[in-house]
Order: sequence, then structure tokens, then C-alpha cells
Amino acid sequence: MIKSIHFFIFAFLFSFNLHSTTYYVSSSEGKNYYHGKSISKPWRSLKKVNRRSFKPGDSILFKRGDVWRGQLIPKTSGESGKFIYFGAYGKGNKPLFLGSVPKNKPSKWREKQNHIWRVKVRRCKDVGNVILNSDVKLADKKASMDALVHENDFYFKKNMLYFKHNENPASFYSSIEVALRKHIVLVLNKSYLFFENIAIKYGAANGFSITDSSFITIKSCDVSYIGGGYLVNDSRYGNGIEFWQNAENCLVENCNIDQIFDSGLTNQALHGNVTQKNITYRNNVISNCGLSSYEYFSGGEGSVTDNIIFEKNTSKDVGYGWAPKRQYGYGRNHFLFHRNDALTTRMFFIDNDLYRSKSTAIAFYSSGVWSGFENLVFENNRYHNAKRDSYYFRFFTDGKGWENYKYKEKESLTRRFNKDKTSKFYFE
Repeated sequence: MIKSIHFFIFAFLFSFNLHSTTYYVSSSEGKNYYHGKSISKPWRSLKKVNRRSFKPGDSILFKRGDVWRGQLIPKTSGESGKFIYFGAYGKGNKPLFLGSVPKNKPSKWREKQNHIWRVKVRRCKDVGNVILNSDVKLADKKASMDALVHENDFYFKKNMLYFKHNENPASFYSSIEVALRKHIVLVLNKSYLFFENIAIKYGAANGFSITDSSFITIKSCDVSYIGGGYLVNDSRYGNGIEFWQNAENCLVENCNIDQIFDSGLTNQALHGNVTQKNITYRNNVISNCGLSSYEYFSGGEGSVTDNIIFEKNTSKDVGYGWAPKRQYGYGRNHFLFHRNDALTTRMFFIDNDLYRSKSTAIAFYSSGVWSGFENLVFENNRYHNAKRDSYYFRFFTDGKGWENYKYKEKESLTRRFNKDKTSKFYFE
């Protein structure tokens, strides 16, 4: 059954139109008034790409080694047999999209009071992190001005970043990147799009944010240092690759996802009557995520979840990344499942390698409801560096609390839930 789904997806991925147009984009050599149809006359900016209505089968190639700031927001969809393709050309590093703005000029900073400096950050809802000399762990986000008490504490309000330091931050640090609360790649109600060999970094929302879309492929992409902005009130968020609300026939393969505030890979739905099906995550490496490597929830009645495949991935060092400690120690799991009201028929977590999680390998925060639990398949996984007294599986239900199983109790879990019977455990 799984093989047939894979064939169904791949039958579409490689059927590009031979008579389509290829466009080239280079931040170092391009001009927006060029026609963009040759390597010698490339476009320059992401805004140029975002304004273009591409035709099914077109390809948009970004020059390797070049860097862009801002968002990639495809305007048009492809069609069956004619994906719109976003990829790379040339030699060198993958084209890099940054979700941050530099604040390296000392003249732009002003001292407000008591070694608290400020700098304008325009057209921004929030700042998730401040990266100092390429180190994401030096700065610490605070919720108010009064909380700026330690060196490198920062606070953001109304287009103004406040930063605690004994001297002008831009004089002390050679590089200051301010991560903005914007999704770096944003796909809204589109279909038949293919993203390959691009890198995205330093965003305070999601890396790839895919909403109400189908036939989306993300392959061999690098997603790193994502998240940290406020979603609501004092709740911070940010996932590596997220499918939100309706999502069908999507594939994430051979990607490297590292240093994510929340979850590396996730499909989520909040409202009712949502369908998520035929989503495959395969051969990815997910590391240093603050919340989980994979996260799922579907909170609306009348929804359907079917044939979610998470296979041959590597998850490691969950909870050991740049994200600060979470409130109440929440998260830090390889697999995290929240409330699920959807009719859930098939979810497969098979043949994965799982290394180190700060909390639990598998956690269910069920809130009393988890539809289709019996249809979840955990098999042929490999749990490396397991500690016998660490939590392997936890299930939380309102009014009952936690039902806990440690690694040394894995046989009890197998008998209780009939899962992970064929998985292997390598203890420290």
C-alpha cells in the first residue's frame, strides 16, 4: 500500500513540460529589468519572482552561492503533470534565503537609558531572535522592557528593538542579524509546486509554511535557525516545515532541518472539516528542535487524516537546540501528538533512527480525545543511546494525568498498546 502511494506521488514529480520557460535569479549579477530567461540576464530580487504569474511547467532557478532577504511567495499553481519548479543553478552552496535583517551599523543604534540600546526594525510584527556573530544562543528574548537586566537581553515593540549592552552593540559585534516574524517560504492555497536545493535560515516564524495546498514537494532543502516570534500573548512558535489545514499528496524528502524553535516537521489543523492525507516525510535529518522532530494535531470535528508516512528519517538531539527552556518543560520529544478529533485511519512511523531526546521519545497530550489511536503504526524504528530509566512513551489524559512507560518497560508498552513490536533499542 505504501509503495503504491509513493509511485502515485513520483508519477507527477518528474513529468515537467519540456516546452516550459526557465527563469534565472541572481542577487549578485541580476537586474530586475532583465528578461530573466538566460544565465547572462538573470533577475535580481525575490519581489520580482513573487510578482510573476508563472505558467504550469515553468522553472525558477536561483544562483548557488547567492543570498536573498525576505519571503518567497509563489503567486500561481502548476497543474497535473506540470509542476512549477523552484531550484538552483551554478556551482557552490545552495541559494540562501534569509528571514532576517542586518543591524551592523553603529550609527543606527541609539542609547535609550542605562545601557539599553534601540534600533528601528521596520514592517515587522515581532523579532524572534538576535543572532550575534553567527551565534544564535547569545541573545535572550524578554517580554518587557523591565526584564532587560542581563547582557544581550532584548525586547521588541512597535518597530523598535531594545537591546541591553554596555556599549553600542554594532561596535562590539561584527555581525548582528535580527530574525523577523515572517514565514520565509509561504504557500497559500496553491498546488503542484516543487522546491529543491534551496536553503532558508534566520526566520522567527515558520521556514516553509504551506496552507490549504496540495501536491507540494520539498526536496533536498536546508532549513535552520527558525522560530522564536510571539504567536499570541507570550506564546512563541516556529516550525521548520509546516502543512497547515488542508494538505494532500505532499512529500518532504532528503532535507536537513536543524535548530528549530518548535517542531522540525508537522502537519496541523485547528478548524473543522479539514482533510490531510497522503503526506510523506522520508530520508530527512531533523536535529536540535526545541519541541519535537515531528508534531501532529487536528482540533476540528468533521476532519479526516489518512496515510501520513514518516519513514527512514533521522531524529536527534531533541530539546538540545538554541530554543530556551519551555514553560513547564513541555515538549522535547521525537514524536509529539496533541488532541485529535479527526477521523484518523492510517499513520505510519516506520524505519526511523532516533537519537537523544531531552524528555520523551513519544508523547501524547490527548486532552481526553485521540481519535484513531489504534490506527497508528510504530514499527521497525531504532532507538539509539536509550537510557533505561528515561521516558520512552507518555500518554496524558485530562482528569487522569500521565500514563508513563520507561525504556526498561518497553515490553509493557507493547502489550498495552500493541506498538513498536519490531523496533530495536540500543541502550547506553
